[in-house]
Amino acid sequence: MVIVHKIVMFCSSYIPLFLLMLIKNFFERIFPDDKNLISWEQVLNMQLFNELNDFWVAIIFCLICFSFYYLRKIIKETERANPIDYTLCKVENKSSEYFMNYIALYLLPCVGLSLNKITDVAVFFVVMCIVGYIYIECNLIYMNPILNMMGYQIYFAKVHDSNTNNSSSVFESIIIAHKSLNIECGKIYKGTIKNQFIFMRKVVPHKNI
Repeated sequence: MVIVHKIVMFCSSYIPLFLLMLIKNFFERIFPDDKNLISWEQVLNMQLFNELNDFWVAIIFCLICFSFYYLRKIIKETERANPIDYTLCKVENKSSEYFMNYIALYLLPCVGLSLNKITDVAVFFVVMCIVGYIYIECNLIYMNPILNMMGYQIYFAKVHDSNTNNSSSVFESIIIAHKSLNIECGKIYKGTIKNQFIFMRKVVPHKNI
C-alpha cells in the first residue's frame, strides 16, 4: 500500500504539467498549421476519438481526476491517524527551494512536448518513468505543488519526540503543515508517525520550551 501511495503522490505532482499539455493540445486544434486565425469551425465540427491524441487527452484527464481524488484521500486518512507530540528544535521553510527543483525536474524537460505526435507522447512517458523511479526511490513525495495549492507548506526540521526524554530521539524530518499553522522552533505540535515525512496538525497549548 505504501508503494501505491507513492505512485499516486507522484502522479498528482504531474497535474500542472498534465493541464499544461491539455491546454497546449486545445490551442493546437484551434490554430491550424501555418495559419494565424482561430479555426472555431474546425473545433466545433471535429470528431472525437478519431485521432490518437484524443485517447491521450482522455487518459491524462482521468489521471488528473484520480490522482487528485486519491491525494485528498491520503491527506484525510493522515489527519485521522493517532497523533504524537513533537518538539521542533530547528526548522526551515523549504517550499520555494523544492518547487524550483520541481520546475527543473518536471516542467522543463516536457514543456515542448505535444500530444499530437506519437514520438513526443512516448518521450513524455519515458521521462515520467525515469523521474518516477527517482521520486519513489529517493522519497521525494513532498515535492508536489498540488500540496502547496491545497494550502500546505514544506519544512525541513530537527524534531524531538516529546513522548520520550531520550536525547537520541532527536531526528531530521520533512514537515508538511497547513499555511494556517504557524511553525516555530521551541513549540510542541501534534503530528503523525514519521513515515518519509511528518504531517503536523496543531500546536499543543502551553508547552513551550
